[in-house]
Amino acid sequence: MIDGFPNAQIIAALIAVLVASYAAFFGWLVTSIRGLRREMHALNRETRQDLGSRIDALTGKVDGLVIAVSRLEGAVYHGLPQPRRAVSEQ
Repeated sequence: MIDGFPNAQIIAALIAVLVASYAAFFGWLVTSIRGLRREMHALNRETRQDLGSRIDALTGKVDGLVIAVSRLEGAVYHGLPQPRRAVSEQ
C-alpha cells in the first residue's frame, strides 16, 4: 500500500499507463507509415511519368538507329547504289 492506495490499484494504474503508451506508440507508427506510403506513391507516380518520357525519347533514337543499320545492311549485302548519270539533252 502506497499513500493509501492498495497494491491492486497501483498495479492497475501502471498497466493502464503501459497500455496507453503502447497505444500512443502504435498510433504514431501507423500515422508515420501512412505518410510514408503517400510519399512513396507520389514519388512512384513522378518516376513513372519521367520514365515514360525518357522511354519515348529513347524510342525515337532507337528508330533512327534501326533505319541507319538497315541502310548499312543494304549497302553491305546489295552493294552501293550505282551513281546516276546525267542524261544529256540533244
